[in-house]
Amino acid sequence: MNAANIYSFSAHRHLLVAVPKYDLRRLKLICDNKLCMGLDVSTASTTLALAEQHSCHGLKEVVLRFLMLPSNMEAVRCTDDGWNKF
Repeated sequence: MNAANIYSFSAHRHLLVAVPKYDLRRLKLICDNKLCMGLDVSTASTTLALAEQHSCHGLKEVVLRFLMLPSNMEAVRCTDDGWNKF
């Protein structure tokens, strides 16, 4: 993930956290979409935790499908975040 993608991931993650406070449903859908598109090994565990915390069912489904691939699951386990989020 390059620097621009890391910034984008971080920005969308923070926006998603603000959605319930201001009841911005459309923003939630936009953030969900951007987080799905930016999903990779380095963001999978954080994204899954975020999806669970904020009831983002579509985002959670995408992450779980991503993790169903054994190579992705193993790679996520080897990251610094790994499963420490859970």
